Amino acid sequence: ASLLPKYRGAAPINRAIINGEKETGISVIKMNELMDAGDILLQKKLPIEQNDTAQTLEEKLAILAAQSSVEAIEIIGKGSIKFIGQSAREASFAPKLEKKDGLINWNNDALSIVNQIRGLIPWPGAFTYYNGRLVKIWSARVSENEGAAKAAQILSISKKGLIIGCAKGAVEITELQLEGGRRLETGAFIVGHKLAVGDKLG
Repeated sequence: ASLLPKYRGAAPINRAIINGEKETGISVIKMNELMDAGDILLQKKLPIEQNDTAQTLEEKLAILAAQSSVEAIEIIGKGSIKFIGQSAREASFAPKLEKKDGLINWNNDALSIVNQIRGLIPWPGAFTYYNGRLVKIWSARVSENEGAAKAAQILSISKKGLIIGCAKGAVEITELQLEGGRRLETGAFIVGHKLAVGDKLG
């Protein structure tokens, strides 16, 4: 599920979103002894939408993969096979995700953090801490709030979103989940939890 030779490995969908790629796709290859390094029979591209998560993108790519498999079988059946070799110099890798990959570093810029959140749904999920308790972030966007703030500081609290300062810009959290609790939209979350402007996450 990648446009080889980019993102060889276990987590190409996640890594493409995390790295801010604008498109991905499906590669049908002839297997060899190396990881995802075989000659390419065909490729199909797919744009990565701004609201895509790893979960929604995987669903779209599954459909594209089925269509691509049928096309590949037809090509083989007609005897019109033409393989294209991969360039090792252009290869990049998508290593397996680990739980620690979900920890948000608020010293990163806002867009990188939002991409991390999108790319890690549903597992391992992006998370931070508040008063020592783990908080999983399910949905967020780059905020238009440009107010000066320390990284990880709560800038604003409203039913629409919880705005958190970053090294550059701010992130607006719209859906989150405290460990042991339910997944909630921000409006419902702030009703049951005491948050204050100036508090810090992490």
